[in-house]
Parts: sequence; structure tokens; C-alpha cells
Amino acid sequence: MTQRACIGFNASFIIFIVFVIGIRLYSRYGITKSGGPDDIVMVAGTIATIIMSICIIISVSNGLGLIIADIPPESWKPMLLSFWISRVFYALALMLVKIALLLFYLRLDHRPRMRWIVFGLMAVVIATGIAHAGISIFECSPPAIFWTFGGNFRIFGEHCMTAATQQKFWDATGAIVVVTDLCLWLCPLPMVWSLQLPIRQKIAVSAVFALGIVSVAAACTRFYYVRKLASTKEIYQQFAESLIWYSLEIYLAIFCGCTSAFKVFLRKHFPSLLGSLASKTRYVLGSSGKNGNVRMTASSFPMQNLSGRHTGRRTTITAVDTREGSEARNEVPPTNDSEEAIVPKASTTDWDTRKE
Repeated sequence: MTQRACIGFNASFIIFIVFVIGIRLYSRYGITKSGGPDDIVMVAGTIATIIMSICIIISVSNGLGLIIADIPPESWKPMLLSFWISRVFYALALMLVKIALLLFYLRLDHRPRMRWIVFGLMAVVIATGIAHAGISIFECSPPAIFWTFGGNFRIFGEHCMTAATQQKFWDATGAIVVVTDLCLWLCPLPMVWSLQLPIRQKIAVSAVFALGIVSVAAACTRFYYVRKLASTKEIYQQFAESLIWYSLEIYLAIFCGCTSAFKVFLRKHFPSLLGSLASKTRYVLGSSGKNGNVRMTASSFPMQNLSGRHTGRRTTITAVDTREGSEARNEVPPTNDSEEAIVPKASTTDWDTRKE
């Protein structure tokens, strides 16, 4: 039962995540023409995740999830080789997806404090990812022992790390990953609440980032199953269930990282789905820079600079009631589509500022 669930889950999410990343790329490159490094890294992370899922499916199909006595002798090598590859790509995929999110944050906030926070988190993410991949690759010496020992645990014990040593490492990295994930998803919130936006808009923007907490919950559940491995003799049977949560953690992170592009897609092709609020209110950007010649309306809210050293243009968000036929127009195109979906369209230039 667990084997079928693991195979079905990974196969379904491969299809789902291809659809999600397709919408992101179409929105960024096809609609707003504003793709960036975060998109490239997210695509790389998605490819690594798909490879991981394919390897998990192969491993489970060859016996992972069965008790040791029921695993056919000829299945040990393909089962363990694909499992070994899946662990390496898990570490790579999780690292790339988190780096993509952090690169996105750099596009949103240019303040030195935010940049230091992002770079600090990025250093922790990269270090944890490298350590995780290193342990997965070199658990046995030589590494090929991992998939060629054929169920002979005497050989495994002579050439591979002890279970106690591995458990200490997974416990430490598991705790670091959960704490890092919390910081990663919560760090943009102070930036959002410092903007001159209506309270409802701030809540909506915060909710987009808060979706990442679902990924953190999956990481906590995955950590729970890793802890269970320390107290079971049928470790390969337990792996099938834990791998579902390994996969879910990354797929949720990719999904949450792409949700900001969905509104761009919906506005383009299904505007009626955005509701009456989207149809009644438009947000436009005014600029006091040397090239800014924008007619403003009476209902405008100046957006303060993010910092004294911020080099972007000073901007104004203007709410216009389209029912009265009044609209201020701005010819400056948005430079980053992600904020199209989480903040008013007009403020996009200020979120991804360019030096004059």
C-alpha cells in the first residue's frame, strides 16, 4: 500500500509541477517579459526534483518499501542505486529551490539589511546542501558499496558509516533545515509591512509568503519520519513512507515559490476569476524622477524610499476608480513580474529598482 502511494504521489506531482513551472515561465517571459536569475535557478531546482522523483519511483518499484526478507536478490542493486541517486538530487533540488526564493527576495528589497539577511540565509542553505549531498554520496567508501552490498550487512558495516553516526548528522541537519525554512519564509514580511499599502493589500501579500509555512510543516513531518528510522530494523520498509514527505517538502516549496506568477496569468487569460475588487480598482505608478511625467489623481499614497541609501526612484501608488472613467497612465514597464501577483501592478518598478 505504501509503495503504491509513493509511486502514485511522485508520478502525479511530476505532472503537476511541470504545469506550475510552465505557468511561471509563461508569465515571466511571455507576459511581463521580465525573467531573472531566480527563474533560471527555480527551473534547475524543478528538474532536479523531477529526477529525484523518477529515481524514487524506480527504487520503490524494485523493492524499497518491503521488509528485507521479501526483497528479491536481483533487485538490491537497482533499488539501492536509484535510491542513492534520489538522495543526492534531493539535496541539490532543495538547495536550488531555496536559492531561487532568496534571489527573488533580492529583487524585491535592495536595502543593505535585507541583503545581508538574504546572503546569510543563502550561505546556510548552500552549506547545508553541500553537507547533505556529501554525506549521501560518501556514506560508504567506496560509494559503490552502497548499492552493491546485496543485502550483506557485514560488508555494509565494514565500509559504511554506522547508523548512530548517520542519525546524529540527520538530526542536526533536520533541525537546521526547519529553522532555516522558517526564516526563509518569514523574512520578507517586515519588508511588506513597511510599504505604504492598504492594510488589506499588506495582508494579501503576507499571505502569499505565509504559504511557505505549509512547506515547513512538510519538513517537520519528514524530520519525524527520519527520527523513526533510528528505532526500526526494517529500515528499507520505512523509507518508502518517509520519501513521500521528502518529495512533498520540495514540491510545496516550488509551488509556493511560483504562486506569485499565477495572478499575472489569471489577469491575462481569466480576468473574471480575480473578482470584483480586481475589476474595480487599478493601481498606477507615478514617478518624481527626471523622466517621470505622470498625471496623478487625488487618491494617491506616496511610497517611501526603503532606505536613505536606496537608489531607486521615489514612487507613488495611485488608486483609480475605473467606474468613473478616471485613470492615470504610466508608460514605465514593470521590471519584475513576481510582484505583479503580490503587490499592485504599478509598484513593480519600485520593487525592482533601476539606477537612473
